Amino acid sequence: MPLSTKTAAITVFLTFFIFHKNLGQDYRKYHLLINKAELLLVDSLYEKALYTYDSIFTHAPYKPFAKDYYNAAVCTALLKRYKTTGNYISKLFLKGIVPDTIEMDKNFAAYITTRYWKGLKKKYPEYLKQSSINWWYRAQMDSIYYHDQHFRLLVPGGTSIHMSVYGDTIRKLDSLNNIVFRHLVDSLGFPGEDKIGVKSLFDKPAYFTFLLHRYQGGGYRRVNHDYTPTLRQAIIDGNIHPKLVAELENQSSTPPYYTAIYWIYEDTTVKKLCPKAQIKMYDNFHAMLGLERVEDYNKKVSFEWTHPKKFCFGTVFLSYRLYGMTYKEYLNELKESGKRKRN
Repeated sequence: MPLSTKTAAITVFLTFFIFHKNLGQDYRKYHLLINKAELLLVDSLYEKALYTYDSIFTHAPYKPFAKDYYNAAVCTALLKRYKTTGNYISKLFLKGIVPDTIEMDKNFAAYITTRYWKGLKKKYPEYLKQSSINWWYRAQMDSIYYHDQHFRLLVPGGTSIHMSVYGDTIRKLDSLNNIVFRHLVDSLGFPGEDKIGVKSLFDKPAYFTFLLHRYQGGGYRRVNHDYTPTLRQAIIDGNIHPKLVAELENQSSTPPYYTAIYWIYEDTTVKKLCPKAQIKMYDNFHAMLGLERVEDYNKKVSFEWTHPKKFCFGTVFLSYRLYGMTYKEYLNELKESGKRKRN
């Protein structure tokens, strides 16, 4: 192992040791360690990134997220270390990812032609039996998603249209979903990856849409039950990725405080934009949830914008059209819009 790579791996381990000793098993620190590996991927430093992932997976007492196993697997595929690629993909099998997903992923186009993949694919049923996924619990989350979406999708158009037709029914189903979700979480724990698995690395979990509607407008939803304390504890316990919580909490922030406004459309030009005066405020909010600094996040957004689905960073693209307004005028419009909604 090159000296610089050894140094990187040792640095990650020591950083983890200090975090763990001082703060216990708080997954916000896990995500900050993973951020180091992701930034190395952005810079195409695959050797260092791989050793960083391996150091975290080996020495940290955390259960890695599926996206981190995936990124490590892609990294090994790029380095043509196909035996190790299989080791990481087997971890994805335990998380619920199926062989078809791997075979359709262009990142593994070369890997799936090797004997390593053929052998691993045959063992898939064995990994399925070893998985910790509660398939009944997963089905309940799918049911919540179905009830949330059914009447919203019956009528084409925006929220105002389908609410004008099926508003009463949608509200009743939302309330029922709320009761069911709370009961399931109280009985079985929060539906993290180890409990309900992962269907797709680039899609959100089934329950996310239901929670999103509870955070969007409609004060009656938030009064009935605010999930923020539950979600923030789920971050600490490693049951949800902080970027998902950031996106939910972002729904009630004007301007968005957690994911910030990173991309602005002006005509056909895409501009990266985050006011310098507000960066420190954004960084503080990010740290509270276990997210990376704005500067690091912007690097990942820029990378995923130009290299879609090469890696899975889970960034949230917030893009707005200014329609001839200056950025300051746009923020004022957001604030006025928020006041009108509250009134």
